[in-house]
Amino acid sequence: MPENNEEEFAKSFALIGADLERADLRGKNLSGVNLTNATLRGADLSNANLSGAKLIRADLSRACLRRTNLEGADLTAADMSMCYMRAANFKKANLTLAILKRVTAKNVIFYDAILRGTNIMQGDFYGSVFNGADLEGVKHAETANFFGTSQEVEGDKSNTTQDQD
Repeated sequence: MPENNEEEFAKSFALIGADLERADLRGKNLSGVNLTNATLRGADLSNANLSGAKLIRADLSRACLRRTNLEGADLTAADMSMCYMRAANFKKANLTLAILKRVTAKNVIFYDAILRGTNIMQGDFYGSVFNGADLEGVKHAETANFFGTSQEVEGDKSNTTQDQD
């Protein structure tokens, strides 16, 4: 199936409230899919495309989001506790009131993302970039690791991040 037909099919597909616990969705194109209230606990979404997807109140706790594209996704009030999201792309994503407790978010892109009221207790954001991100009301930032993060370089907004061990 051609890529654009696959994308159009995905956008018309809704998995509202679906139980996808521990699902293997590596490399899948789920762009624009509605996963509101879905359970993706422990799912492997490595290299998946979830750009523009609706994950409102979704349970993504312990999910693997390594190199996952979530650009423009709506993750309002999503539970992402203990997610592994190394080198993921959250550019322009809405993470308002999301739970990011104890996440591993090394080298993650949060350009222009909305993180209002997000709980980041004990999260590891080593090397992540937050240029243009709305961080108003972020909770428990004092317990998180932000070593090597960037928010100051507004001129450099590339789409890629180095995934270094």
